[in-house]
Amino acid sequence: MKHFVFLLLLPFIIFINSNLQAQWMQTNSPYGGKIFAFAISPNGTGGNNIFAGTEYGGVWRRPLSELITAVDRSNDYLPTAFLLEQNYPNPFNPTTIIGYEIPKDGMVTITLYDDLGREVRTLVNKNQEAGRYEITFNASELASGVYFYRINVNGENGRQFTSIKKMILMK
Repeated sequence: MKHFVFLLLLPFIIFINSNLQAQWMQTNSPYGGKIFAFAISPNGTGGNNIFAGTEYGGVWRRPLSELITAVDRSNDYLPTAFLLEQNYPNPFNPTTIIGYEIPKDGMVTITLYDDLGREVRTLVNKNQEAGRYEITFNASELASGVYFYRINVNGENGRQFTSIKKMILMK
């Protein structure tokens, strides 16, 4: 059984798609023009294609592989300075994200303290390469209140970095 989907972009310009495939066939008017509609078909529903509906009723299909030549997924970003970011969201309940950057390899420790300065939990305690990092902190076992988190990095040549930020847990 064949399925037909009809797409009407402008009066009297009709395109058909049989069996719900990615290949649209124009039934009249071979003209293009400005693009008025744009769609991408995900893999499995006709391959990775881009469809564009044009001003004069044309529907054009092009495989993404013909348009995208490379995707840069490199993690080559190296920070130039130490950084401890403010957690977000803040206030939070029950999870928050803490980001930090280290420009040199080193021993990284991130410790959580309550508002009286008592150590509550160690969030990170390991050697890490230079780069940008994020941790997700789940405080579901803690009481509402103000907390502080401190990063301490012991790098090569005795270089050390320490920074403290405040966070608020609201349940």
